[in-house]
Amino acid sequence: MNRLSTSWGAFTLTRFPEDPRDQLRAWDASDEYLLGHLAEAGTDLSGSVAVLGDRWGALVTALQAAGPRELVQITDSYLGEQATRANLARAGAAPDAVRLLTTQDPPPERIDVLLVRVPKSLALLEDQLHRLAPAVHEGTVIVGTGMVRTSTPPRSGSSSGSSAPPAPRSR
Repeated sequence: MNRLSTSWGAFTLTRFPEDPRDQLRAWDASDEYLLGHLAEAGTDLSGSVAVLGDRWGALVTALQAAGPRELVQITDSYLGEQATRANLARAGAAPDAVRLLTTQDPPPERIDVLLVRVPKSLALLEDQLHRLAPAVHEGTVIVGTGMVRTSTPPRSGSSSGSSAPPAPRSR
């Protein structure tokens, strides 16, 4: 188990299914960055807060301690939902502290703060935002976050897998 430290407290979080040998954290740098940004910006979290794509419940587990009027997690992952339930229980949150919705459920009627883990597929992001559009209003704060992984494919004909640029040719 790993501990995530935030402005709202420190939380012991795990993935699901829980495996004591698992060294992988239930959050990543973009989750930490997002939570830090919300705290530093003094974002008003007292209204309706919706979190889209929180993979293991790290965001909603931390945010429930901020005391929003309504906190909603929207996910399409069963394992993510189970991890969220376990992490909230471990944090001592009330069972109804977070409303857990699937991407197919009707969204909340009003969203004051929308936090989006940007998926790899832009078509999926477009669909998700289209579904949530009726719930946002002029004053809605929308913050997106995500991880970018880059790699350089090996050069053609190279078996070493080196990603170094080719040497300049002499004329």
